[in-house]
Amino acid sequence: MGDIIKLPPAKLKGTMSVEEALHARRSTREYATTALKLQDVSQLLWAAQGITAAAKGLRTAPSPIAVYLVQAYLVAGNVEGLKPGVYSYKPQNHGLELVKSGGLEAQLGTLGQQVFGAAPALVVIASLDDKASKTFGDFAVRASSLEIGHVAENVALQATAMGLGLVTASGFDNGKARDILGLPASETPVYLIPVGRMV
Repeated sequence: MGDIIKLPPAKLKGTMSVEEALHARRSTREYATTALKLQDVSQLLWAAQGITAAAKGLRTAPSPIAVYLVQAYLVAGNVEGLKPGVYSYKPQNHGLELVKSGGLEAQLGTLGQQVFGAAPALVVIASLDDKASKTFGDFAVRASSLEIGHVAENVALQATAMGLGLVTASGFDNGKARDILGLPASETPVYLIPVGRMV
């Protein structure tokens, strides 16, 4: 296990209500070339899987019987304070661990959607397939899918509340994406969520 890059604390109060974020949320596929700040990605990852009750390890998104079948990653392309690469989000530390270094813009662009290689960052939501199968058996896919949907909506609403644009995209080759990102064979990237400042 590598060094953990500590993220700035997430803010628990914003300037946009949940109702306003629901009303304003739209898919955006064009972003400014401006870098995202470390605080931006900290907030997005906290919204995805951040710890909200430390004693029990409960997180921002619901999970069937609180077993947590999702792993969130950050693909940093243009994020202040981070070298380009793929980072695993560690909820317990609210930090990042480098999984794969280097820019992946060209490779991500081969997944069929140009936006994957153009955004300053991507939030990746991957299912923990082995854990889901061992816990839920025949219901593994259903359980994982429900949790993945919760996480993606959290990220979408948080980005909207921060004035960022994003799109929750799932139309890509999961196996190819896994290889590009350097994820374990036991995980399947289900959502790639490009995010950036709106043009």
